[in-house]
Amino acid sequence: MGENDALRNIGKNIRKYRELHGLTRERLAEIVETDAGYLGQCERGETQLGIAKTVRIIEYFGVSPQEIIALPNKNHKIGNDKYIAEIVELLKGCTDNQLALITKMLVDIIPFIKD
Repeated sequence: MGENDALRNIGKNIRKYRELHGLTRERLAEIVETDAGYLGQCERGETQLGIAKTVRIIEYFGVSPQEIIALPNKNHKIGNDKYIAEIVELLKGCTDNQLALITKMLVDIIPFIKD
């Protein structure tokens, strides 16, 4: 993977999380203290955002650095992000006990529903 491919991948991941959180490019640019046009160039992989601003994005979205710099998963099905975002929203208001129960249910169910 070349530098341009890495930049495009990071940019796609930043755009993905921005859209999953319902943010405009302008709003995310405000959050990370940069220009929206420049952020757009970064999302397209045309230029590098820089470490400090990338760290702000990682912290704002509450994701791991790997989730921003990760290579595309060849097994990842298009459209999964929509469902994942919906699940995350549903789980946000749950108590620790509810989350533990939901996790247990998923662990038990997923092996039976996988392709």
